[in-house]
Amino acid sequence: MSCIVCEFDSKNGILNTKTPRHSLVSARYKQSFAYFVLRYRLPQNLAEIILNLTENMNALVGQYGEESRSEIAKVVYRVSQLKCRLERNGPFHQFSGAELDKDLWNEFLLNLDEGTIEIILFGIRTVGTSDDVLRFLLRLNLWGNQCDISADTEKYTVKRKGPFEHLRAYEKNIIIDSTSSIINSLKTADHSNPVLVDFICDNSGYELVLDFILAHYLLEAKLADKIRFHLKAIPWFVTDATATDFHWTLQQLRKQNGRCTQEFAKIWLLNLNEGKFEVAEPDYFWTSPYEFYRMRDVRPDLYKKLTEAHMIIIKGDCNYRKLIGDFRWDASESFITCLRGFQPANICSLRIVKTEIICGMSPGKNEDLIKKNNEWMLSGEYGTIQFIENNYCSCSETLRDIMNPN
Repeated sequence: MSCIVCEFDSKNGILNTKTPRHSLVSARYKQSFAYFVLRYRLPQNLAEIILNLTENMNALVGQYGEESRSEIAKVVYRVSQLKCRLERNGPFHQFSGAELDKDLWNEFLLNLDEGTIEIILFGIRTVGTSDDVLRFLLRLNLWGNQCDISADTEKYTVKRKGPFEHLRAYEKNIIIDSTSSIINSLKTADHSNPVLVDFICDNSGYELVLDFILAHYLLEAKLADKIRFHLKAIPWFVTDATATDFHWTLQQLRKQNGRCTQEFAKIWLLNLNEGKFEVAEPDYFWTSPYEFYRMRDVRPDLYKKLTEAHMIIIKGDCNYRKLIGDFRWDASESFITCLRGFQPANICSLRIVKTEIICGMSPGKNEDLIKKNNEWMLSGEYGTIQFIENNYCSCSETLRDIMNPN
Protein backbone atom coordinates (compact mmCIF):
# COMPACT_ATOMS: atom_id res chain seq x y z
CA MET A 1 0.00 0.00 0.00
CA SER A 2 2.81 2.39 0.91
CA CYS A 3 4.48 1.77 -2.45
CA ILE A 4 1.23 2.66 -4.23
CA VAL A 5 0.94 5.86 -2.19
CA CYS A 6 4.57 6.79 -2.92
CA GLU A 7 4.02 6.17 -6.63
CA PHE A 8 0.89 8.35 -6.61
CA ASP A 9 2.69 11.16 -4.75
CA SER A 10 5.69 11.04 -7.05
CA LYS A 11 3.61 10.94 -10.22
CA ASN A 12 1.46 13.90 -9.16
CA GLY A 13 4.12 16.11 -7.63
CA ILE A 14 2.85 15.76 -4.05
CA LEU A 15 5.11 17.50 -1.52
CA ASN A 16 5.42 16.01 1.97
CA THR A 17 5.01 19.36 3.72
CA LYS A 18 2.43 21.68 5.21
CA THR A 19 0.83 24.39 3.06
CA PRO A 20 3.41 27.21 2.76
CA ARG A 21 2.57 30.60 4.20
CA HIS A 22 0.66 32.90 1.82
CA SER A 23 -0.02 30.02 -0.58
CA LEU A 24 -3.29 28.76 -1.97
CA VAL A 25 -4.75 25.80 -0.11
CA SER A 26 -3.91 22.80 -2.28
CA ALA A 27 -3.89 19.02 -2.07
CA ARG A 28 -0.37 19.01 -3.47
CA TYR A 29 0.83 19.55 0.11
CA LYS A 30 0.59 16.14 1.80
CA GLN A 31 0.40 17.44 5.37
CA SER A 32 -2.58 19.65 4.55
CA PHE A 33 -6.25 19.04 5.24
CA ALA A 34 -6.90 19.49 1.52
CA TYR A 35 -4.78 16.43 0.75
CA PHE A 36 -6.69 14.36 3.32
CA VAL A 37 -10.05 15.47 1.94
CA LEU A 38 -9.29 14.83 -1.73
CA ARG A 39 -7.20 11.70 -1.21
CA TYR A 40 -9.38 9.94 1.35
CA ARG A 41 -12.55 11.70 2.50
CA LEU A 42 -14.15 12.49 -0.87
CA PRO A 43 -13.50 9.03 -2.38
CA GLN A 44 -15.02 7.51 0.76
CA ASN A 45 -18.06 9.80 0.49
CA LEU A 46 -18.55 8.81 -3.15
CA ALA A 47 -18.20 5.13 -2.25
CA GLU A 48 -20.93 5.53 0.35
CA ILE A 49 -23.23 7.18 -2.21
CA ILE A 50 -22.67 4.29 -4.62
CA LEU A 51 -23.30 1.71 -1.90
CA ASN A 52 -26.41 3.49 -0.63
CA LEU A 53 -27.98 3.78 -4.08
CA THR A 54 -27.13 0.17 -4.94
CA GLU A 55 -28.48 -1.31 -1.71
CA ASN A 56 -31.65 0.80 -1.82
CA MET A 57 -32.31 0.46 -5.55
CA ASN A 58 -35.52 -1.58 -5.16
CA ALA A 59 -36.90 0.66 -2.41
CA LEU A 60 -36.27 3.76 -4.52
CA VAL A 61 -37.86 2.16 -7.59
CA GLY A 62 -40.87 1.24 -5.45
CA GLN A 63 -41.16 4.87 -4.35
CA TYR A 64 -40.50 6.62 -7.66
CA GLY A 65 -41.58 4.05 -10.26
CA GLU A 66 -39.87 1.51 -12.50
CA GLU A 67 -38.73 4.21 -14.93
CA SER A 68 -36.39 5.53 -12.22
CA ARG A 69 -34.30 2.32 -12.26
CA SER A 70 -32.28 3.30 -15.32
CA GLU A 71 -31.76 6.81 -13.94
CA ILE A 72 -30.43 5.45 -10.65
CA ALA A 73 -28.12 3.08 -12.53
CA LYS A 74 -26.87 6.01 -14.59
CA VAL A 75 -26.15 8.04 -11.44
CA VAL A 76 -24.25 5.10 -9.90
CA TYR A 77 -22.18 4.73 -13.07
CA ARG A 78 -21.30 8.42 -13.24
CA VAL A 79 -20.46 8.69 -9.55
CA SER A 80 -18.23 5.61 -9.96
CA GLN A 81 -16.46 7.32 -12.85
CA LEU A 82 -15.99 10.46 -10.77
CA LYS A 83 -14.55 8.42 -7.87
CA CYS A 84 -12.12 6.69 -10.22
CA ARG A 85 -10.93 9.97 -11.76
CA LEU A 86 -10.56 11.54 -8.31
CA GLU A 87 -8.46 8.63 -7.01
CA ARG A 88 -6.20 8.84 -10.08
CA ASN A 89 -6.01 12.65 -10.05
CA GLY A 90 -7.64 12.68 -13.47
CA PRO A 91 -8.46 15.85 -15.44
CA PHE A 92 -11.63 17.88 -14.97
CA HIS A 93 -14.39 17.09 -17.44
CA GLN A 94 -16.84 19.54 -18.97
CA PHE A 95 -20.42 19.48 -17.70
CA SER A 96 -23.25 18.40 -20.00
CA GLY A 97 -26.97 18.89 -19.56
CA ALA A 98 -29.29 21.88 -19.59
CA GLU A 99 -28.59 23.49 -16.20
CA LEU A 100 -28.53 27.29 -16.28
CA ASP A 101 -25.05 27.48 -14.76
CA LYS A 102 -23.49 24.82 -17.01
CA ASP A 103 -21.71 27.29 -19.29
CA LEU A 104 -20.48 29.28 -16.31
CA TRP A 105 -18.86 26.21 -14.79
CA ASN A 106 -17.49 24.95 -18.09
CA GLU A 107 -15.88 28.31 -18.79
CA PHE A 108 -14.32 28.26 -15.34
CA LEU A 109 -12.97 24.74 -15.87
CA LEU A 110 -11.71 25.65 -19.33
CA ASN A 111 -9.67 28.53 -17.94
CA LEU A 112 -8.66 26.81 -14.72
CA ASP A 113 -4.97 27.16 -14.00
CA GLU A 114 -4.32 26.76 -10.31
CA GLY A 115 -2.80 29.86 -8.77
CA THR A 116 -2.49 31.80 -12.05
CA ILE A 117 -4.39 34.91 -10.96
CA GLU A 118 -2.85 34.85 -7.49
CA ILE A 119 0.67 34.58 -8.95
CA ILE A 120 0.06 37.45 -11.37
CA LEU A 121 -1.41 39.72 -8.71
CA PHE A 122 1.40 38.96 -6.27
CA GLY A 123 3.88 39.87 -8.98
CA ILE A 124 2.12 43.14 -9.81
CA ARG A 125 2.07 44.07 -6.13
CA THR A 126 5.82 43.57 -5.76
CA VAL A 127 7.48 44.67 -9.03
CA GLY A 128 6.46 48.33 -9.07
CA THR A 129 6.05 50.23 -12.34
CA SER A 130 8.19 50.24 -15.47
CA ASP A 131 7.95 49.93 -19.23
CA ASP A 132 8.81 46.24 -18.93
CA VAL A 133 5.91 45.63 -16.54
CA LEU A 134 3.48 47.35 -18.90
CA ARG A 135 4.90 45.41 -21.84
CA PHE A 136 4.36 42.17 -19.90
CA LEU A 137 0.78 43.10 -18.94
CA LEU A 138 -0.14 44.02 -22.52
CA ARG A 139 1.08 40.62 -23.67
CA LEU A 140 -0.67 38.87 -20.81
CA ASN A 141 -3.89 40.65 -21.72
CA LEU A 142 -3.43 39.78 -25.38
CA TRP A 143 -3.02 36.04 -24.81
CA GLY A 144 -5.88 36.03 -22.33
CA ASN A 145 -8.06 36.36 -25.43
CA GLN A 146 -7.30 32.70 -26.17
CA CYS A 147 -9.53 31.73 -23.25
CA ASP A 148 -12.87 31.78 -25.00
CA ILE A 149 -14.57 28.93 -26.81
CA SER A 150 -14.53 30.17 -30.43
CA ALA A 151 -11.28 28.41 -31.35
CA ASP A 152 -11.64 25.44 -29.00
CA THR A 153 -12.38 22.80 -31.56
CA GLU A 154 -10.53 19.50 -31.66
CA LYS A 155 -8.57 20.73 -34.65
CA TYR A 156 -7.58 24.11 -33.25
CA THR A 157 -6.74 23.56 -29.60
CA VAL A 158 -4.19 25.81 -27.93
CA LYS A 159 -2.41 24.06 -25.07
CA ARG A 160 -2.75 26.19 -21.95
CA LYS A 161 0.32 26.76 -19.82
CA GLY A 162 1.22 28.87 -16.84
CA PRO A 163 1.15 32.60 -17.65
CA PHE A 164 4.91 33.16 -17.71
CA GLU A 165 5.76 30.03 -19.68
CA HIS A 166 2.88 30.81 -22.05
CA LEU A 167 4.18 34.30 -22.79
CA ARG A 168 7.69 33.03 -23.46
CA ALA A 169 6.44 30.26 -25.73
CA TYR A 170 4.18 32.55 -27.77
CA GLU A 171 6.35 35.67 -28.00
CA LYS A 172 7.38 34.77 -31.55
CA ASN A 173 3.70 34.47 -32.51
CA ILE A 174 3.00 38.18 -32.05
CA ILE A 175 3.01 39.03 -35.74
CA ILE A 176 2.24 42.76 -35.35
CA ASP A 177 3.69 44.52 -32.33
CA SER A 178 3.10 48.22 -31.64
CA THR A 179 3.76 47.89 -27.91
CA SER A 180 6.41 50.62 -27.85
CA SER A 181 4.06 53.12 -29.49
CA ILE A 182 1.30 52.27 -27.01
CA ILE A 183 3.64 52.77 -24.04
CA ASN A 184 4.93 56.05 -25.45
CA SER A 185 1.39 57.33 -26.03
CA LEU A 186 0.39 56.53 -22.45
CA LYS A 187 3.54 58.10 -21.01
CA THR A 188 3.16 61.32 -22.99
CA ALA A 189 -0.55 61.87 -22.33
CA ASP A 190 -1.62 65.41 -21.44
CA HIS A 191 -2.45 65.36 -17.72
CA SER A 192 -3.75 68.92 -17.62
CA ASN A 193 -7.14 67.17 -17.66
CA PRO A 194 -7.92 63.72 -16.21
CA VAL A 195 -6.63 61.00 -18.53
CA LEU A 196 -9.35 58.51 -19.46
CA VAL A 197 -8.68 55.08 -20.98
CA ASP A 198 -11.62 53.17 -22.46
CA PHE A 199 -11.72 49.36 -22.58
CA ILE A 200 -14.04 47.81 -25.17
CA CYS A 201 -14.22 44.41 -23.49
CA ASP A 202 -14.56 41.02 -25.11
CA ASN A 203 -14.83 37.91 -22.92
CA SER A 204 -15.80 37.37 -19.31
CA GLY A 205 -13.94 34.97 -17.02
CA TYR A 206 -10.14 34.92 -17.06
CA GLU A 207 -9.86 37.57 -19.79
CA LEU A 208 -12.03 40.06 -17.89
CA VAL A 209 -9.85 39.60 -14.79
CA LEU A 210 -6.80 40.40 -16.93
CA ASP A 211 -8.61 43.57 -18.04
CA PHE A 212 -8.97 44.52 -14.37
CA ILE A 213 -5.26 43.88 -13.81
CA LEU A 214 -4.17 46.02 -16.77
CA ALA A 215 -6.59 48.77 -15.75
CA HIS A 216 -5.25 48.63 -12.18
CA TYR A 217 -1.70 49.06 -13.40
CA LEU A 218 -2.57 52.05 -15.59
CA LEU A 219 -4.03 53.79 -12.53
CA GLU A 220 -1.18 52.80 -10.19
CA ALA A 221 1.48 53.91 -12.68
CA LYS A 222 -0.40 57.21 -13.09
CA LEU A 223 -0.72 56.60 -16.81
CA ALA A 224 -4.48 57.06 -16.48
CA ASP A 225 -6.78 58.74 -13.98
CA LYS A 226 -9.90 56.80 -14.90
CA ILE A 227 -10.79 53.56 -16.68
CA ARG A 228 -14.15 53.15 -18.40
CA PHE A 229 -15.35 49.67 -19.34
CA HIS A 230 -17.68 49.18 -22.31
CA LEU A 231 -19.53 45.87 -22.00
CA LYS A 232 -22.12 44.23 -24.20
CA ALA A 233 -25.81 44.79 -23.49
CA ILE A 234 -26.39 41.15 -24.43
CA PRO A 235 -23.84 38.33 -24.87
CA TRP A 236 -23.30 38.08 -28.62
CA PHE A 237 -21.35 34.89 -27.94
CA VAL A 238 -21.73 32.83 -24.78
CA THR A 239 -18.51 34.13 -23.21
CA ASP A 240 -19.08 37.83 -23.97
CA ALA A 241 -18.74 40.08 -20.93
CA THR A 242 -21.82 42.02 -19.78
CA ALA A 243 -22.26 44.46 -16.90
CA THR A 244 -23.67 41.58 -14.85
CA ASP A 245 -20.48 39.58 -15.49
CA PHE A 246 -18.39 42.60 -14.51
CA HIS A 247 -20.00 43.00 -11.09
CA TRP A 248 -20.30 39.26 -10.49
CA THR A 249 -16.60 38.74 -11.21
CA LEU A 250 -15.54 41.44 -8.75
CA GLN A 251 -17.69 39.91 -6.03
CA GLN A 252 -16.35 36.42 -6.71
CA LEU A 253 -12.74 37.64 -6.60
CA ARG A 254 -13.46 39.26 -3.24
CA LYS A 255 -14.51 35.85 -1.89
CA GLN A 256 -11.43 33.93 -3.08
CA ASN A 257 -9.01 32.33 -0.63
CA GLY A 258 -5.89 33.98 -2.02
CA ARG A 259 -4.88 37.02 0.01
CA CYS A 260 -3.62 38.99 -3.00
CA THR A 261 -6.81 38.28 -4.94
CA GLN A 262 -8.94 39.49 -2.05
CA GLU A 263 -6.85 42.65 -1.62
CA PHE A 264 -6.99 43.58 -5.29
CA ALA A 265 -10.72 42.86 -5.49
CA LYS A 266 -11.29 45.28 -2.60
CA ILE A 267 -9.20 47.93 -4.37
CA TRP A 268 -11.16 47.45 -7.60
CA LEU A 269 -14.49 47.68 -5.80
CA LEU A 270 -13.24 50.87 -4.14
CA ASN A 271 -12.15 52.18 -7.56
CA LEU A 272 -15.68 51.54 -8.77
CA ASN A 273 -17.19 53.41 -5.83
CA GLU A 274 -14.78 56.33 -6.25
CA GLY A 275 -15.30 56.61 -10.00
CA LYS A 276 -11.80 55.48 -11.01
CA PHE A 277 -13.47 52.47 -12.60
CA GLU A 278 -16.68 53.16 -14.51
CA VAL A 279 -19.07 50.81 -16.26
CA ALA A 280 -20.36 52.64 -19.32
CA GLU A 281 -24.07 52.60 -20.01
CA PRO A 282 -24.72 49.43 -22.07
CA ASP A 283 -25.00 50.25 -25.75
CA TYR A 284 -26.50 47.94 -28.35
CA PHE A 285 -24.08 49.26 -30.96
CA TRP A 286 -21.52 46.70 -29.76
CA THR A 287 -23.85 43.89 -30.88
CA SER A 288 -25.31 45.70 -33.88
CA PRO A 289 -24.53 44.82 -37.52
CA TYR A 290 -22.62 48.10 -38.01
CA GLU A 291 -18.85 48.40 -38.25
CA PHE A 292 -17.08 50.96 -36.07
CA TYR A 293 -16.56 53.42 -38.93
CA ARG A 294 -20.36 53.77 -39.12
CA MET A 295 -20.62 54.72 -35.44
CA ARG A 296 -20.36 58.46 -36.05
CA ASP A 297 -23.49 58.31 -38.21
CA VAL A 298 -25.43 55.53 -36.45
CA ARG A 299 -24.57 56.31 -32.81
CA PRO A 300 -23.09 59.84 -32.72
CA ASP A 301 -23.53 60.07 -28.93
CA LEU A 302 -21.40 56.96 -28.41
CA TYR A 303 -18.74 58.25 -30.81
CA LYS A 304 -18.66 61.56 -28.95
CA LYS A 305 -18.27 59.72 -25.65
CA LEU A 306 -15.26 57.83 -27.02
CA THR A 307 -13.60 61.12 -28.01
CA GLU A 308 -13.28 61.85 -24.28
CA ALA A 309 -10.67 59.09 -23.97
CA HIS A 310 -6.93 59.41 -24.44
CA MET A 311 -6.81 55.79 -25.60
CA ILE A 312 -9.35 53.11 -26.52
CA ILE A 313 -8.20 49.53 -25.89
CA ILE A 314 -10.24 47.29 -28.18
CA LYS A 315 -10.24 43.64 -27.17
CA GLY A 316 -10.58 40.45 -29.15
CA ASP A 317 -11.28 39.03 -32.58
CA CYS A 318 -14.99 39.86 -32.75
CA ASN A 319 -14.42 43.53 -31.90
CA TYR A 320 -11.53 43.60 -34.39
CA ARG A 321 -13.86 42.42 -37.14
CA LYS A 322 -16.24 45.27 -36.31
CA LEU A 323 -13.27 47.64 -36.14
CA ILE A 324 -12.06 47.05 -39.70
CA GLY A 325 -15.15 45.25 -41.02
CA ASP A 326 -15.77 41.76 -42.38
CA PHE A 327 -13.88 42.82 -45.49
CA ARG A 328 -11.10 41.07 -47.37
CA TRP A 329 -8.34 43.61 -46.92
CA ASP A 330 -4.85 42.87 -48.16
CA ALA A 331 -2.95 41.55 -45.16
CA SER A 332 -0.35 44.29 -45.61
CA GLU A 333 -2.91 47.11 -45.97
CA SER A 334 -2.30 49.83 -43.39
CA PHE A 335 -4.30 49.77 -40.17
CA ILE A 336 -5.24 53.43 -40.53
CA THR A 337 -6.65 52.86 -44.02
CA CYS A 338 -8.80 49.96 -42.83
CA LEU A 339 -10.23 52.03 -39.97
CA ARG A 340 -11.98 54.14 -42.63
CA GLY A 341 -12.01 57.31 -40.54
CA PHE A 342 -12.82 55.76 -37.17
CA GLN A 343 -10.43 57.75 -34.97
CA PRO A 344 -12.24 59.15 -31.93
CA ALA A 345 -9.04 58.71 -29.88
CA ASN A 346 -5.75 56.82 -29.90
CA ILE A 347 -6.63 53.21 -30.71
CA CYS A 348 -4.99 50.09 -29.31
CA SER A 349 -6.17 46.69 -30.56
CA LEU A 350 -5.26 43.49 -28.68
CA ARG A 351 -6.43 40.51 -30.67
CA ILE A 352 -5.84 36.79 -31.09
CA VAL A 353 -6.34 36.00 -34.78
CA LYS A 354 -9.27 33.57 -35.15
CA THR A 355 -10.77 34.63 -38.48
CA GLU A 356 -9.47 35.45 -41.96
CA ILE A 357 -9.65 39.22 -41.40
CA ILE A 358 -6.40 41.10 -40.85
CA CYS A 359 -4.43 44.17 -41.87
CA GLY A 360 -1.18 45.92 -40.99
CA MET A 361 1.16 42.96 -41.55
CA SER A 362 4.62 43.49 -42.99
CA PRO A 363 4.83 42.61 -46.71
CA GLY A 364 5.38 38.90 -47.27
CA LYS A 365 4.61 37.87 -43.68
CA ASN A 366 1.19 36.43 -44.53
CA GLU A 367 2.65 34.39 -47.38
CA ASP A 368 5.37 33.01 -45.08
CA LEU A 369 2.80 31.91 -42.51
CA ILE A 370 0.59 30.31 -45.18
CA LYS A 371 3.55 28.15 -46.23
CA LYS A 372 3.75 26.84 -42.65
CA ASN A 373 0.00 26.47 -42.16
CA ASN A 374 -2.56 27.37 -44.79
CA GLU A 375 -5.15 27.94 -42.04
CA TRP A 376 -2.94 29.84 -39.59
CA MET A 377 -5.57 32.58 -39.20
CA LEU A 378 -7.99 30.06 -37.69
CA SER A 379 -5.58 28.44 -35.24
CA GLY A 380 -5.85 30.93 -32.37
CA GLU A 381 -2.06 30.75 -32.04
CA TYR A 382 -1.14 34.20 -33.39
CA GLY A 383 -1.69 37.62 -31.86
CA THR A 384 -1.58 41.25 -32.94
CA ILE A 385 -0.91 44.38 -30.90
CA GLN A 386 -1.84 47.32 -33.14
CA PHE A 387 -1.92 51.05 -32.48
CA ILE A 388 -2.95 54.21 -34.29
CA GLU A 389 -2.37 57.69 -32.94
CA ASN A 390 -5.33 60.03 -33.17
CA ASN A 391 -4.10 62.16 -36.05
CA TYR A 392 -6.39 63.13 -38.91
CA CYS A 393 -5.77 61.15 -42.08
CA SER A 394 -7.75 62.02 -45.21
CA CYS A 395 -6.95 58.68 -46.87
CA SER A 396 -9.19 56.70 -44.53
CA GLU A 397 -11.97 59.31 -44.80
CA THR A 398 -11.80 59.11 -48.60
CA LEU A 399 -12.02 55.32 -48.55
CA ARG A 400 -15.03 55.48 -46.26
CA ASP A 401 -16.83 57.86 -48.63
CA ILE A 402 -16.00 55.75 -51.70
CA MET A 403 -17.32 52.58 -50.05
CA ASN A 404 -20.43 54.31 -48.70
CA PRO A 405 -21.46 56.96 -51.24
CA ASN A 406 -24.85 57.44 -49.57
